[in-house]
Amino acid sequence: MSNQLVAIDSAITNSNDDAKVIGLFVSTKRSENTKVQYEHSIKLLLSVVGKAMAETTMEDAVAYHRHLQAKYDSLHSIKLHVNVAKALFGFALSINYLRTNVFAVIKTDSTPEVTHKRILAEEEVLALIGAPKKNRDKLMLRLLYAAGLRASELCALTWGALQSNGVLWISNGKGQKERFITLSDSMVAKLNAFRDGAQGNAPMFLSQKGGQLDESQLHRIVKAATEIAGITNEASAHWLRHSHASHSLDRGATLVSVRDTLGHASIATTNKYLHSKRQDSSALHLSV
Repeated sequence: MSNQLVAIDSAITNSNDDAKVIGLFVSTKRSENTKVQYEHSIKLLLSVVGKAMAETTMEDAVAYHRHLQAKYDSLHSIKLHVNVAKALFGFALSINYLRTNVFAVIKTDSTPEVTHKRILAEEEVLALIGAPKKNRDKLMLRLLYAAGLRASELCALTWGALQSNGVLWISNGKGQKERFITLSDSMVAKLNAFRDGAQGNAPMFLSQKGGQLDESQLHRIVKAATEIAGITNEASAHWLRHSHASHSLDRGATLVSVRDTLGHASIATTNKYLHSKRQDSSALHLSV
């Protein structure tokens, strides 16, 4: 836990025990990005409630929810902060530090399903891949789509992740989970041609300065490609991941294979790509 969070927590709650519990809770998260997000959210919670955890009441929980509703227009942001509060107090309850989780009763509004709005047509994907001038950028966009990668996963790739049998090893997946993705022969051939003798520990996609490409650079490359291709400027690298899931299901891939390729924790997440489709419905099979 950051020193800043400890300082804020101790100043508000006057409880070193609260700080220890919060630090232990944050340490259970494997991803550094998740830890940072949780620290940010807990700082907000502490500043709004202004009480020790044991003194926080259900009325305080309701008031915090109302504060979030006034502060954020995004239902997703509200849900995220409430879920962190629930998780923190639930953790404290599980180790017998608290007698109850006062946030358990808070019900947030469901966020609208927008997955179907973030799927490009196959022609749009091909236009996007072909838009950059640099071969590196074309190949990055192709691999994002071909393997259904997250932006962070692509940026962290080294050549050692590409095995001789054409399997790509993703060692830094969400939640620090690893997975293996069998690439097409065409994709493997393009990567090997681009490699040009690079060592296994070298980044697969170098930045202009020679180091590992970062996500902000990838974001700019995607945005520039969308402009050249004439695709909506809302599109991002993650849209290629959504498109991978949708297009592969269209072409006969099973939900299980898509789940394993994308590294979804649950088949329910993958199933959203079926629900987002509009070209088929049981209603179309009736005689009325």
